[in-house]
Amino acid sequence: MAHAGNAGWPSQRCHLVASKRVSPCHHHAQCGMCGRPTLVRHGLPDGRPQAVGTVPGCATPEMMVTLSYLVLHLAALETAGRRRRMTTNPQPTDRKELWWLTIQHPGNISLPVNVVERGRWYHRQLRSARIKSHAVDTSILVFTAGVPFAVAAHAPSWVSALLGALAAVDTGLRQIFAWQKDWTSFAVASGQIEAEIVRFGYGIGEYQDASTAAGRLAERVEEITAAETGTWVQRVNEARRDGNDR
Repeated sequence: MAHAGNAGWPSQRCHLVASKRVSPCHHHAQCGMCGRPTLVRHGLPDGRPQAVGTVPGCATPEMMVTLSYLVLHLAALETAGRRRRMTTNPQPTDRKELWWLTIQHPGNISLPVNVVERGRWYHRQLRSARIKSHAVDTSILVFTAGVPFAVAAHAPSWVSALLGALAAVDTGLRQIFAWQKDWTSFAVASGQIEAEIVRFGYGIGEYQDASTAAGRLAERVEEITAAETGTWVQRVNEARRDGNDR
């Protein structure tokens, strides 16, 4: 018994077309769209076949409408959440590059040039000052500890004198160049710049307006740089006055 001629039936889950009865209540059928076989049973008041299961892989119009609705709904949620999420530049970067270089404003605005250059400069100077400070402090400790060791080991007198002289030279270099103070100052400025970049990336506070966010960030970074430079000049002048007083 075939039901292909009943064009007035509402569409079933798998658009069945009966082909062969296997029992009084069940018969084999095939999908009218994809032709795949399935098992149906009678039970509807008007005698239409009722599907036991949906044919795998058969996309009915009802299923297509539902999937389309889900896709559009997810796209709307993605668009709404993008406004409050920090975006990054999709261009690949070197692993050694700074982590904040790819940050963008939610309005797809890149970092200003002066912000990138200032941030890189402070990062380089911070690392250099830290290495120099640690090297000088370590050498002072080693040379100072080497003096009593040389005496206890009955080394020539010039060895102890040399170690003491080197320790004194390193102490003077630390006082003159003040690498530890530079390290602290650079670290503070670098941290402030990175904090402003993160705020810019999320578009919060004074960076909410996309038309003025980049200009405000550039201005803020220049203020941080000017303040750090002023502190450095003041420290140098104080060191010179102390040297003249002595």
